[in-house]
Amino acid sequence: MNSVLLIANNEEAKAEALTALCRERQIAPANTFMLTPEAENWKIEEIRQILPRFSRSCTTNTAYVFEKFDNVSESIQNTLLKTLEEAQEKLLLVLVVSNEGGVLPTILSRVQKISAAAPLLPLTAEESAEMAAFLAKATKASVPSGFVKFAPSKKHDESLLFIDKLLRYISNNLTENPQTELARISKELLRAKRLIQQNNLDPEGTIDFSFI
Repeated sequence: MNSVLLIANNEEAKAEALTALCRERQIAPANTFMLTPEAENWKIEEIRQILPRFSRSCTTNTAYVFEKFDNVSESIQNTLLKTLEEAQEKLLLVLVVSNEGGVLPTILSRVQKISAAAPLLPLTAEESAEMAAFLAKATKASVPSGFVKFAPSKKHDESLLFIDKLLRYISNNLTENPQTELARISKELLRAKRLIQQNNLDPEGTIDFSFI
């Protein structure tokens, strides 16, 4: 398989994993190309400009590394499906994410997953109690609204951190039954995280909407 999903939540882990991967595939540093979006999120126009590179015949082992693949919309991921399926023998495509939760199942089925992510620190007792209280309040309300408030200047970062804590709490308390309410909420929170990362949406309202 010539497409890899590299899960790395810090720069050092990512660099080490890429070096090892390219050494294993005998890809020289000069033939490793880092692809980074112009802004925080990838745009479809940028992807369309890049795609022709992958149809050219490679005479030497070559790697293209998509940075910030977390910030790729579902429509752009669908655009890459055919490319991932038809990657040439000497061409390696690496999709870098910090968490695979935002990656479509159709992408995951076409890539080799490599995890270089450092383990997350467990929630403190105080954080666990905070997440439990929030979930109890949010799931019992008929119309969830105004449950989370973040500092105006830090809404984006604080909301993503809050979602990560909720997901970790749910993961620790999720039963084996995938149809539980917690499983549904987890799926909606991952969707909310993608929306906050990829669009200029109100983080507080987006999180509230996950519980409707």
